[in-house]
Amino acid sequence: MTEVLIADDSLRTLFIEMLWKDTVLASGTGFYYDCGDRHFLITAWHNLSGRHSQTGEYLCSHSVEPTVVRVHNRHLDETLVQVRDLPVVDDEGRPLWLEHPRLGLDVAALPYDFDEVALYTPWKMEDPALYRNRLWVTEEVAIVGYPYGLKGGADLPLWVRGTIASDPHIPYRGMPLFLVDSRTRKGQSGSPVLLFYRPGTQVPEHAPDGWGYRFHRTPVSRLVGVYSGRVSGESDLGYVWTIEAVNELCREGVCGTYDPPLASMLS
Repeated sequence: MTEVLIADDSLRTLFIEMLWKDTVLASGTGFYYDCGDRHFLITAWHNLSGRHSQTGEYLCSHSVEPTVVRVHNRHLDETLVQVRDLPVVDDEGRPLWLEHPRLGLDVAALPYDFDEVALYTPWKMEDPALYRNRLWVTEEVAIVGYPYGLKGGADLPLWVRGTIASDPHIPYRGMPLFLVDSRTRKGQSGSPVLLFYRPGTQVPEHAPDGWGYRFHRTPVSRLVGVYSGRVSGESDLGYVWTIEAVNELCREGVCGTYDPPLASMLS
């Protein structure tokens, strides 16, 4: 019997649906993320709020905010999907997600209770030195998610290739993000953005005596950011929020609001 190889990152990436009561408003992408002993569902702010991140307008014709995010979890045996509803607001309608304490990010972190039996291994916070030297303009990245809600075999996500379009070491418009040139579409907001190395390729690694390269027989990836949408409907340029900013959000996050975090970009 031929062994089927699946990248761990496909199993970690989650299809999510935003619901108001029992009505599905939209679909998107997210992933579980461990920050110390705290556990979060990471996705785009506009997914959980149901509002445009720049104008604050409702994103669906129902003019309501989501009350629940339905997460399609990968099971540890890699063949099953468990559906789990996580509340987005409390009984008073107040947001349960966290936002960055100082910066406007179109990224939100929803705390959840970790169930080791039911969930595939989440991403864990890494030392940025593992990937920072590989982030250059024109460097290829993978955006893993569910465009238009489309799924691959076994409900796995689709991998879309992109290239870094703005210098990732210089904040775009003073914010912790960079641009990618990629054919992304609705439903991919909240996708993990990866440096991905196929089996048998040279992977840069940091050693005590400096940088070097090493061959790996299995895939190697580095989570470098979160995708949150295109700059406009006519452009193939999209926003990627840096994983450093996501780490700060998880460590220092404050209670969420419905105030559009990117309103300043319209001025």
